Amino acid sequence: MDLVINVFDNFLKTNFGGLIGSGRRSPAMGLVASNEKEDLNFREGLSGKLMRINHSGEVAAQGLYQGQLFFETDPSMRDYLERAAKEEADHLMWTEEYLAAKGAKKSYLNPIWYLGSFGLAVFMQLQGQKKSKSFLAETERQVQTHLEKHLHIFPNEDNEAQVILRKMYEDEGEHANWAENDSSGNEAREELSKFEKRVMGFMSKVMIETSRRI
Repeated sequence: MDLVINVFDNFLKTNFGGLIGSGRRSPAMGLVASNEKEDLNFREGLSGKLMRINHSGEVAAQGLYQGQLFFETDPSMRDYLERAAKEEADHLMWTEEYLAAKGAKKSYLNPIWYLGSFGLAVFMQLQGQKKSKSFLAETERQVQTHLEKHLHIFPNEDNEAQVILRKMYEDEGEHANWAENDSSGNEAREELSKFEKRVMGFMSKVMIETSRRI
């Protein structure tokens, strides 16, 4: 029952506010004022739509980490997942602050992304720690690939978005490195099949395209 309550609490805070991260300030904090005179076309324009995708990705990340934690009993694994979840919560708040500054709305489908990621993560976690670590590593690598594309798509003059995305890219890489190289716990990582990676990639594309529009 405690596990269910914790997940429900995280779901509500992720989607409706109140989530607490690691306490890090947004890397774009000092740049907000300098962007106040931006062209109003940015509002609900390209930058807003692109960052809405990244915000939805961070909503999904909360569901993913909560799903992996749900049945996990290994202390070292739980400690890392909880710390990584807080860092992902930072990303959620940073992207949400950006959307608010640009007058752009969040995706209406965020609760769906959360629940879908939670269910998928629980399924992978039940396959054992080998699969769980591999799933985490592949997810973070795919996120890094996505962020790298966005760093080139976002307008170069949008310094606020650029610094947020760079820091997110760095954190995702650290999470992936841990999952790929950690030797603690009961089992080592087992590589996902090509089919599993393709399915994950397809699901990611669906979320990207729908979040950009809705």
